Amino acid sequence: MRITLWIVSFLLLFTLAIAPGPTIAAKDDHFQALKRFSQVLDMVESYYVQPISRKELIDNSIKGMIEELDPHSTYLTPEDYKDMQEQTAGKFSGIGIEISMEQGRLIVVAPIEDTPAYKAGLLAGDLILEIDGESTQDMTLMDAVKRIRGEKGTTVDLLILHKEANKPIEVP
Repeated sequence: MRITLWIVSFLLLFTLAIAPGPTIAAKDDHFQALKRFSQVLDMVESYYVQPISRKELIDNSIKGMIEELDPHSTYLTPEDYKDMQEQTAGKFSGIGIEISMEQGRLIVVAPIEDTPAYKAGLLAGDLILEIDGESTQDMTLMDAVKRIRGEKGTTVDLLILHKEANKPIEVP
């Protein structure tokens, strides 16, 4: 009985002694990653050719991190979020599509039934090449959304390439 109690006590103490190890190591890894990010941030602020604000650097870093996760995730700054809320408050309307950015290309995720986009024949997987004559190649998702949405009754012209087509079509 005494040996069993001693073994159980030893195992309990041993477990308690090694249990914090992974937690401390995980916290240390987290700290090291943040330290590295902070060092790079300081270096860019100090040595980059053009002046750039810390807020802009951090926002762009977060944006890049989120966009690398998958093609459907996007980071909204507080300003972008406010703009989006205003645009969806009823004063503005869209054409009825869900869009995303995949590998730098603007893609229709899904047209919504009984909307102008659906009636115009837009399909999931279609590429939006131009919005009102402007290329979407270097456009952010938020910029594209802002350009597609407008006051009720206004129109937008899109240049669309259907998934299996060779030639783009204009969709007014």
